[in-house]
This record gives sequence, structure tokens and C-alpha cells, in this order.
Amino acid sequence: MAIIKAAQSGASLRRIIHYVTQEKKTEEPLLAGIHCDPQNAYDDMMLIKTLFRKKGGRQYKHFIYSYPPGESITPQQVLENAQCLVAETPALKGYQALIAVHKDRKHIHAHIIVNSVHSETGYKLQWSKMDLADLKERCNALSRAQGMSVPEKSSDITTWTMSKQQVLSKALQGQYKSYYLAMADAISTCQLHAANRDDFVCQMAEKGIQVHWTDKRKHITFIDGDGHKVRDSNFEKTLKIACSKAALEAQFAKNAARALSVAQIKTDNRPKTNDSLWANIAGIIKGKLTSWKEHRQEERSREALQFAASISECSKMKEPHYEVSAEYPVGRATEGPGGNSASTGKNRNAATRNRTFGGREPAGQERKRPSQRSDVPHQHKPSITKKRIKTERKRSQGLER
Repeated sequence: MAIIKAAQSGASLRRIIHYVTQEKKTEEPLLAGIHCDPQNAYDDMMLIKTLFRKKGGRQYKHFIYSYPPGESITPQQVLENAQCLVAETPALKGYQALIAVHKDRKHIHAHIIVNSVHSETGYKLQWSKMDLADLKERCNALSRAQGMSVPEKSSDITTWTMSKQQVLSKALQGQYKSYYLAMADAISTCQLHAANRDDFVCQMAEKGIQVHWTDKRKHITFIDGDGHKVRDSNFEKTLKIACSKAALEAQFAKNAARALSVAQIKTDNRPKTNDSLWANIAGIIKGKLTSWKEHRQEERSREALQFAASISECSKMKEPHYEVSAEYPVGRATEGPGGNSASTGKNRNAATRNRTFGGREPAGQERKRPSQRSDVPHQHKPSITKKRIKTERKRSQGLER
């Protein structure tokens, strides 16, 4: 099983060529050059750069082609396979390359140094992720042709750089704290519980991650508290997390449908006895309230009747009652033993008053009609003076004598 990967090195072209051609790491038979002499690879590559006046910028591209420990393959076969890969890769055709097989490690591997300037056109090497994917696929095809196994693509992590792969691998093993995995975990958790877009944004904000989701932009951008920005497309390619706009909207619809079905199941599974029980309780409460209202109405009616009766009793007790002696009946003239009537004295007094005040009552002493007096009922009150009483007493005493 062989793998090939792109290596990142900050060394100069001279230094990297010196490293891969060390005698303690390789031998002269394990060196090969494409469009250049392996013993003078540096001079040949610099000659092309000088010829096309492109000494600046990127100087080379470095690849490592390796086999795992214990693989039944010789260093010479590794050299031939490396030469075949470089020659058959369309993106590397026409570029100078130095190949050196190292056997100082437990695993056999080859270093491939490619000049960044084309030997015929002078164009700079334009290397993309798609070119690297094509080179890896050609490496797997060569391994299958030789009866060797090929590495299986990880379904969890897919990276295009070795540094990112190593960091994520350490983070998954708990040896490194990665903001990338923390954001991915938050996205995976929130999208399973959010009911809509606003709910998803709020849940992510609670975890300290801002979500820039606008209709004007194609991608969603996630920003953590330290300012790290990651797009949704990055998570989809690297960790296979479906977090694009369309994927999230579809997940929200599934969450809403699931919540509705759960609520329906709870409603269907609810015991029917509870409904009848609550209906009975409601009926009892309603009956109690009705009887209480009727009883209260009867009490109020009874209290109103009692109050009216008490008012009538009080009005009767307040009316004055006057009793007149039988000796002096009201409205009749009483004759004395001398033949004088009681009305004679009354008439005389009335005539005297008429002469004195011109036929009217003295000021301040006007007599009110019985109907105008509020303190007595409409009846004639006898007018009995002290003088008449004394006269009657004398007459009665004379008769007795």
C-alpha cells in the first residue's frame, strides 16, 4: 500500500536538494532525474530559471511517496514507481524533477523535488487540490496493478494539507484542543434541535458562536469567540457535516415534523379515563355553583321581605294616637246644667278674636289646618280650657250639695 502527499518546506532549493541526496540516507543508484542530471540537479534547475528570468517566487514543489513498514517491495521498485507517477501526471509533464529513495527509516520512501519553472515554456507550476487528488488516484491505481492494497479514504476527516490532518487527528484523540472541532460539534448539536433558522442562530449564540447567514451570500460563516472564521463548505468537505443553507433548512423541516408526530403520539396514547374524570369533575363543580347561586338568591329574597316588614312595623309605631274622654265627645255640643252649651263659650271666644284682629289670627299664632299638620292625623282635637274645667267642677259640686 503506497501513499503520496505534498510536503511543505521552507528550505531553499539548494538546501532541499542537499538534504534528499545525503549519502547516509540514499545511494547513487537510488537517484533519478527527469529532464535533468540527478548529480547536478540544482545547476540544471537554476539554468532554466535564469533562462526564463523567473528566479523569484516559489522555487520547487516537494512530494513524498512512501510505503508502510513491512511492505514487500524493494527500493529500486519504489524508484521506478515514482518515475512512472511523475511522467504520467499531466500537471507535471515538462517540468524537471529529482527523485531520491531513502532507506534510513523503517518505511521505504522517496522524495520528489519538482522545479517550479517549465523547461520548455517557462510557465510557473500551477498546482491545485484537484491535481493532488489526481496524483493520489494514479498512485492507488499503480498499487492495484501491482497487487498491493490501497489506503481507504477516511469517512470522518478529509484534508488537503498534512498539518491540518495531524492537528485534527490529535484533537480527535484528545491530545489537542481544536476550535475547528468545537465549532463542528456545536453545529451538529444545534441543527438537530433547532426548529427554524432563528432558533438555530440563537442556540449557536448561546454556545459563543456567531452565525452570519444572509440571503445575499452563498455560504454561511461561523465565527467563534476568538475570531476564527470557518465556512459551511469547509465543514462539509473536511468533516462531512451537512451544514449548508439547503441542508439546514431540510433538517429544520424534519425536526418540525418529528416534534409534531411526537405530540400526536402523546395525544393518542393519553388514557381516555382522564377525559371522563375531568368531565365529571367539571359537572360536579357546575352543579355546586348552580345550587349555591339558587340558595343565595333565596336568602336575599327572604332578607328583603324581612327588611320590608320591619320598615312597615316602624312606620306604624311612629304614628301618634290620641284618646279623647267620653265626657267631651268630639264634634258634639255639651250642655251644662245651667242650660249653657260648651259651644257657646267657643263661639264667644271666636267672635272676640275676630273683633280684635280683624277676622284673622294674630301674627305668629295662625292655626294650621289638621291636613297641614304633619305630627297628628286628620282629626278634630277638642279645645278644653282650664276655665271650663273649673266651671264644670263647680257645677258638679253644686248639684251634689
